[in-house]
Amino acid sequence: MNHYEYQSMIDEQKRIVKKVNHEAWKYASGYTYRKLAFIKFIFSIFGGDICR
Repeated sequence: MNHYEYQSMIDEQKRIVKKVNHEAWKYASGYTYRKLAFIKFIFSIFGGDICR
């Protein structure tokens, strides 16, 4: 295995770890819940007319 292949393997690992950490952060911070709450809030302002 040459240096270039080794480096590309490391870069791929870093990319995967970064992606996993980002997803984990979203769930840990309640990101999904807040987004849903915000959407419900918008719907309540417009009386749910957007849905119909």
